[in-house]
Amino acid sequence: MESMATESVSPIESDRALLLSALGYVIGKLLTANDESAHALLDSLRHQSLVVDGADVAEGVSSASGDIGASLERFGAAIWDGEHEQGVQELRAALAAWIALLEGGGLKEGARVAEEALRGLLASGRWDPKALLGLVVAGVVTAETGDRPLLGMHSRIKLHCDTNSRFNSALNWLVGRKRPARKVSVTPCMLNVHRSEVLADVVENLRSEGYHVFPGALSEECIARLTDFALQAPGRPEPLALVPEQFRGAHSSEGQRLRLPEIKGSMAGFWCDQQAVLDLQVVQKLLCEPSYLAIAREYLGTEPIFATVNLWWSFPVGDQDECESSMGQQFHFDADWNHSLRFFHYLTDVDVGDGPHAYVRGSHKPGGIPQDLLDRGYARISDEELHARFSAEDVVLALAPRGSILAGDPQSLHRGNRPTAQPRLMLEFLFTDTAVSGVPKGDYKVRRGYHPEYRRMVAELPDVFRFQTLEA
Repeated sequence: MESMATESVSPIESDRALLLSALGYVIGKLLTANDESAHALLDSLRHQSLVVDGADVAEGVSSASGDIGASLERFGAAIWDGEHEQGVQELRAALAAWIALLEGGGLKEGARVAEEALRGLLASGRWDPKALLGLVVAGVVTAETGDRPLLGMHSRIKLHCDTNSRFNSALNWLVGRKRPARKVSVTPCMLNVHRSEVLADVVENLRSEGYHVFPGALSEECIARLTDFALQAPGRPEPLALVPEQFRGAHSSEGQRLRLPEIKGSMAGFWCDQQAVLDLQVVQKLLCEPSYLAIAREYLGTEPIFATVNLWWSFPVGDQDECESSMGQQFHFDADWNHSLRFFHYLTDVDVGDGPHAYVRGSHKPGGIPQDLLDRGYARISDEELHARFSAEDVVLALAPRGSILAGDPQSLHRGNRPTAQPRLMLEFLFTDTAVSGVPKGDYKVRRGYHPEYRRMVAELPDVFRFQTLEA
């Protein structure tokens, strides 16, 4: 009697398929169920193992598989187009159909559909699986320890470039759902955004252009105090070769002890020590101004995080080409954080020869930068490359008198032009949507002698000022 040939499946392969499907089943259930059902499932899992029937694929499985595939295709298209709510609905529909398939006994088919769907999404959406995994790992580390490993930033930059900022947009949307912006009535303020129509115009301009200018916003007293400090501030020169050998540490941290008058040589720029800048009461009073948080909340769509403060000089020198990159004087986009908003304060008059900030109108939007430029990664862009892809009308010079404030989305292509006439002094505040995958940095110290209103604000808004530590 002839023996019948049977398809053999190794115990390891069978167990792996069972485990993967069971895990996916649980995750899908938790994502699609209401709170009560999700809690009931978790309670069940605490007391008994989950068993999925390994029966043959039931009738109608092929139809269910087709429905799952179609929903996932629509999910990918919606996320790519920025239609995040619609994308979530399609994902829920796909998960519900897949759960029904598993519960109907389609274990093998469910595993096959899941694998095909994952491969299809990764292939069509340019979502690098290694970068996605790296971001997840970094997120877990941040949640558990508060640290921000470089893995997270590098993974997010890869996804930013691969998806032309669409990943950043999707992550920003998720953050806004998880941590929505506080609804706060804005008191009369420096930039007049307490008036709802003014705030709406500012945010609309940011979303369409990428930038908005507030001319002459700072007082002369504020400008004078910041300028006097910057002329004597501790900090770090560019190029770093100007730092004497005895002051150089592993990361030039010892160079922070140097002050501007002590530097001998021709400097392209000078970065003031960040903690020393925050120690200034004039900076603390500025940050208490409600304008910044009001605009950041509305534009970022979440409760913003105050990430950095910077104060720096740019000098008119003709022989420091090697400093153009470190001084931000070549066109680039910033990817230090996921989705952020910078406030640049002109502390000197800025005309064509004074190092004006330049940006490419609309390039902050998903798909706004030609993909061939992003395929090179996080790289500087030459003038020739830029003008070959954008019209002259798209490149805007932000000329403004001292005291003006420029709000901008750093995902746009931008640069600070090299000064040729007089030095430029700039103060910058940066707000971002999430600390996950941000640049690793130490916390600022909020000292006992700080302005009482600033200390109160830091204490009352710990999420916003999570990178600052209140000294008792």
